[in-house]
Amino acid sequence: MKLKIAVACVAVLIVGLFLWLWLGERSRVASLTSELNQARSESGRVADELAEARRLLERRQGENETLAGESKVLGEKLAGAGKDLASARREVSAAQSQLAEARAGRDQAQADLEMLKKTVEAAQAAQARAEARVSGLEAEAAEAASLKSKLAALLQAGPAEALEAAGSTPGDQADMETWKKALGEAQAEAEKAEAARSAAESQVKRLTEAAAAEPTPDGLAALRRESEQARAELEKVRERLAGDQKLVAELKKERDRLAGETEAARGAVQAARADYERLARDLKAQIDSREVIISELRDELSLSFLDRVFFATGRADVTPEGAKVLDAVAGALKGPGGAGKVIMVVGHTDDLPIARKFQKFFPTNWELSSARAVAVVRYLTEKGGLPPEGLAAEGRSFYQPVVPNDSDETRQKNRRVEIVISNRPAAPVGH
Repeated sequence: MKLKIAVACVAVLIVGLFLWLWLGERSRVASLTSELNQARSESGRVADELAEARRLLERRQGENETLAGESKVLGEKLAGAGKDLASARREVSAAQSQLAEARAGRDQAQADLEMLKKTVEAAQAAQARAEARVSGLEAEAAEAASLKSKLAALLQAGPAEALEAAGSTPGDQADMETWKKALGEAQAEAEKAEAARSAAESQVKRLTEAAAAEPTPDGLAALRRESEQARAELEKVRERLAGDQKLVAELKKERDRLAGETEAARGAVQAARADYERLARDLKAQIDSREVIISELRDELSLSFLDRVFFATGRADVTPEGAKVLDAVAGALKGPGGAGKVIMVVGHTDDLPIARKFQKFFPTNWELSSARAVAVVRYLTEKGGLPPEGLAAEGRSFYQPVVPNDSDETRQKNRRVEIVISNRPAAPVGH
């Protein structure tokens, strides 16, 4: 009996120990849940930063697509591109740090989940042992109750009936005394069994209460589901982190590509600028500075001639003096500085109507400005030897004056022919 009580006490202690372990694991599960929420928040922030980097990348790509057609403002964009690349580099570095932190959190969460799984398995085994012990004690209590009921029935039946039930009949007084002695021993044994039954019932009650305080199968199942959900969340975080790492690698590759294109564009701008400077020097050396105004811009060179340099009043035929000037222009454009250039010739007039004697040739200033631009283009190609596919002509009448048409002097400045030299393809007339 003492051994049973000792075993019951040990079982209670084991149950209490596993209850304490389970409560500790619940606290660890709550901590893991908090860490998962933090990892999810960090992953969302990484996604936002990557989305911002993607938008920046798309904007840079759009700028690069128009780089060939917008070389006039390329110098200004280069400074902005350098700042953007530095910002992208900082963002990529920050993203890598955040990915490393998220990966460390993921590893810690996996280790905690493995420990939780082992603890749950140990708790399940302890519960199974406790349930087996309770079943054994309940069986002992049932046997004790059965023995008590049998003894009570013998006592109520009397000696003769008891002996008959036992399979014997009393022959004399000695046999009766022997029967009474056996009956007393049976009663004592029954009392001991009753005490054992009471102790067993008490122990069963305690074990039942302890078992109720343990994680139930439903509770263990809930813990298992929570562990599986946590594992699934970690897997999702792992997949997102893998995708983020791939995107970061792509961003690095695109950043390097943009840096290379930017450097190439910078070299092209510097080369174009050197070409324009060389061409401007050649033109100034061959043309009288009083006859032309040379304007150097980032991506083009403009030569502005007064109309009297090339044409007589109301005419569109190049004069001999104008031919000499155009020969000099063609000679300079054939040099190294003019290789691969696009030439646009633009004719301009003042706001005075065409004189009556010239109206049969040029009804309005539109016809006169266009005819003069075409005459210069034809001379440069037919006499100057420049490739015709690189030239174009436009007439803009009097709608783009350089100064107001309010005097003879200002009108003389507005009557001009411009030769614009650039690297861009010539735009169609009217663009």
